[in-house]
Amino acid sequence: MAKYIIDDLDKRILNILQKNADLTYAEIAKEVDVSPSTVHLRVKRLKELGYIKSIIAIVDPAKLGFNIRAYVFIKTDPKKHNEALEKISKIKEVVELYDITGEYSAVAKVYATDNEGLARILDILGQIEGVLSTSTSLVMRSIKELPIIHI
Repeated sequence: MAKYIIDDLDKRILNILQKNADLTYAEIAKEVDVSPSTVHLRVKRLKELGYIKSIIAIVDPAKLGFNIRAYVFIKTDPKKHNEALEKISKIKEVVELYDITGEYSAVAKVYATDNEGLARILDILGQIEGVLSTSTSLVMRSIKELPIIHI
């Protein structure tokens, strides 16, 4: 099967959906000047091909009581690295986890309701076999936070 190359219409649709995935196909169609059925088919194909991983609601963590956001840099034992990351990924407060290069082996973005909650998460991380050490940075304020890739 030939590789599908997205065209300008696909890119315009992706840009619109990233800003507001709540729009109907008819509303998107008006913006890009095509029929709603064309938009529907394009979105369906973009989903099937993996360009669109998911359409989700982005909630405000602070409004839900998660007032602490932190990045936890993690050093792991190379022999137990994958197993440690697998266990870390199962912690519900860990919303992002990346295998990285550099001084640390991984970085986790975590949300907590308060400092005590963050301390509990750090205690859990520290008890995972293969985790050698952590270093935590608290987010003081968000300067730019957009889950959008400009296409």
